[in-house]
Amino acid sequence: MAHLRVIAVAIGRKGAEIWAKETNLQPVHCNVDLLRHLYQELVQKKGVQPEQAGERCHGADYFLREFVIPERHKNLFEVEAIDLLQFAGHWYIIRTPEPNLTELKKILTGTAELYNYLASQKMVSQKTADAITTQSEALDYFQKRIDAFWAIEGEGYDTWRDACPL
Repeated sequence: MAHLRVIAVAIGRKGAEIWAKETNLQPVHCNVDLLRHLYQELVQKKGVQPEQAGERCHGADYFLREFVIPERHKNLFEVEAIDLLQFAGHWYIIRTPEPNLTELKKILTGTAELYNYLASQKMVSQKTADAITTQSEALDYFQKRIDAFWAIEGEGYDTWRDACPL
């Protein structure tokens, strides 16, 4: 666990991109290590089946690797609930060929698990983890956003976009 803390401090203090340049590693390496710890936590301490734990870790990885780091230019310790709202309510929908709640729910569940794990390790505040968890549970809202996206006609995209802007 000490190894995980060193990685967390390095990323939190300097940002994933700078840390990667200084160590000749890619941010994905630290994400993989962190997600490996999350996977072990889910399987060994929470009794989650390995396949489900893998899906949750994959979901958290997708959120970090595809949205937080390259799109937001944030490190994982700067994430707030609004980032998850914008990801799930807008970015995921326009960037996914077939956006659907089944896939999105896996990403949201994994992300909430990750932030609760980070809070348990004192790497983010419990308040942050709770806000992210609450946001991840807004499934009716996200389904309505997906449905509204598919129903866009004419100039309706601007209205749809403005309801949950990036």
